[in-house]
Amino acid sequence: MGYTFALVRGKKTLRLPVPPSSVAIKTGSRNQAYGLVGGKEINVLKSPGLKEIDFDVLIPRLNYPFASYINDKASKKAIKERALQAGMRAAKKILGQKPKSEDERRIAKILDKTLGPVLESEINKLKKVHKTITASLRAEAVKNAVASVTVSQNLPKKVQDAAKKALAKASGAMNILISRDGETEWLDSSRDAKSFLVQLEKLKKNKKPFQFIISRKSPRGNKLSNTNIKVSLEEYSVTEDAGNGFDLTVSMRLKEYRAYGTKVRKIKKNSLPKGGTRENPAHTPKTYKVVKGDCLWNIAKKFLNDATRYPEIAKLNSIKNPNLIYPGQVLKLPTP
Repeated sequence: MGYTFALVRGKKTLRLPVPPSSVAIKTGSRNQAYGLVGGKEINVLKSPGLKEIDFDVLIPRLNYPFASYINDKASKKAIKERALQAGMRAAKKILGQKPKSEDERRIAKILDKTLGPVLESEINKLKKVHKTITASLRAEAVKNAVASVTVSQNLPKKVQDAAKKALAKASGAMNILISRDGETEWLDSSRDAKSFLVQLEKLKKNKKPFQFIISRKSPRGNKLSNTNIKVSLEEYSVTEDAGNGFDLTVSMRLKEYRAYGTKVRKIKKNSLPKGGTRENPAHTPKTYKVVKGDCLWNIAKKFLNDATRYPEIAKLNSIKNPNLIYPGQVLKLPTP
């Protein structure tokens, strides 16, 4: 089964060079437990919390066959494949719409060798002379690689022409693709490690969410279920361990991100009447029937919003002792 891990923000994609050996995706709980009077406990269910994702990823500083080197915008493998495709398209125009499979295999083999070992050898030659491999030097390496390949004279004339055309087209595509990497050296994996850490730091400092994507494929190449979650980078740590040689280990913690916003509501202000006083919106009754436990203090506080006005209620109802009122007694209330 094949796994691909990527952190995507807008048009920028940061692929993990080596898929983590394990990933933990935890869904948080917001349920609340309460204790009852009888000693029992109940659990009030609520919406699930945000997902948390933890994993460790190996960042190689050496070339490994199992690693995918990012080089900022494209991996070496992706560049080579795209160049091969461009070359084969050019070859098919000469071979015809339905070329022989044997002819296609011969041309593909020539392209694969030219854009693989031969090109790496040419770049290594330039590295011995120049400290930094620039885009122009990479273009020179591609040109030298193509020039060093001799198309076998034993092939049919049409296949020879198609192979030469394919080499020219593929080398042109290679020049364009690897030049887009700016200063990143195409074959230098140590620069990939630096680039990865720089981009990781940008994800943290930008304070913006991004997509965490896991693509899964079966051994036969069939697509399986994918994971695609909008997350934020909560924290990460970089570890250098002698047991890992020159390689780095980055421990990452991501947290699910949910968009939020504020709602704006317009509140219509009530205008004052011409008299200059605002009417009390709360309706105060003219009378009140006393119930058990009532006192004038509480009645004044409830209906007049001022407990100290209880003497007004006593005077209005000719009550000589404000502490003596009875259930069922109907009291007149003054205006608030």
